[in-house]
Amino acid sequence: MRLIRKLIRGILSLIVTVIILFVIFAAFMVTRSPERPGQYKVDDYEVKDEFKQKVILDCDNSMGSFWEVDDGLVLSYLLNKPEADLLGVTTTFGNRTYKHKYTVNMLEQLEITDLPLFEGKRQPSDGTTDAARFIADQVAKYPGEVVIIAAGPVGNIAAAAKVDSDFYQNVKEIVIMGGYTEDLSLGSREIEELNLSADYKATYEVLHSSAKVTIMTGQACLDAPFYYNDLRKLENYPMNWKFFMFFWTCIQTVGLGNDYFVLWDLLPTVYVFHPEYFEENLVYVGATYDDLKEGMLKITDDESAPLINLPKGIADTDSFFEDLFVQWNKTLK
Repeated sequence: MRLIRKLIRGILSLIVTVIILFVIFAAFMVTRSPERPGQYKVDDYEVKDEFKQKVILDCDNSMGSFWEVDDGLVLSYLLNKPEADLLGVTTTFGNRTYKHKYTVNMLEQLEITDLPLFEGKRQPSDGTTDAARFIADQVAKYPGEVVIIAAGPVGNIAAAAKVDSDFYQNVKEIVIMGGYTEDLSLGSREIEELNLSADYKATYEVLHSSAKVTIMTGQACLDAPFYYNDLRKLENYPMNWKFFMFFWTCIQTVGLGNDYFVLWDLLPTVYVFHPEYFEENLVYVGATYDDLKEGMLKITDDESAPLINLPKGIADTDSFFEDLFVQWNKTLK
């Protein structure tokens, strides 16, 4: 019994020590983190239904785990954005810790019960899913009006085209985050592509479809770092989500030497409502299966290749970040 008590005290002492070190590390990182200028307050305004953009978010959200948080940030942005008519959310495999439950948990925490949510592919070989049927049905219901934000692998989208042969003709635009135009390094090491490559056959099909496609590449997304100090600007945001954002920044610091994480999936999302923040860059993309297995998008002069919009980055970063923080700060209002 005495041995057990000593063991328990030892474990408790270790936990307290880890917490103290974590708090010291957090304070140190906040003091050395860059300060983004400006204070972003809630800006309440209404948009008439006829001027809203119908969107479907297809994502591999893992907010609530100790992994990437940007898909969750996309969802909270869309739930608050007055210009967004969010028809529903579909989930897909992709993120290494992805689980459908993370999106369920986010909506439950916000007490949102009327937003359609469907689980999609768990692996590339999966066929038609509830997510694919939902995407196909909504695009058929609103031809030429629906934009799909692909924040993960595009398997659900390719599967939707098998449900409805007119899908690619009827979808307004498919806006994707993923792919590289050259090898990409982040911090101290080269990073691998995890979206287009995860279901490369589906990616090939979407790129070679008749749909209008915009892709925010890994290179473009480097214009959107989220620093430790940015957490202080989230005044009306769930504390547990802020914790996971802080923890993910810590992972970047330890693993890559950065004092920020990249807001990868926010670029295609903000682009849908504010294309003026970006510079259109229409290029021919001649990516083969082998290229896409690595997530590589090869620009070519071959006019028979798909014509894709590949913005090079954010042209108006001040407006980009202001829009994000204004919408995020409505979450708990």
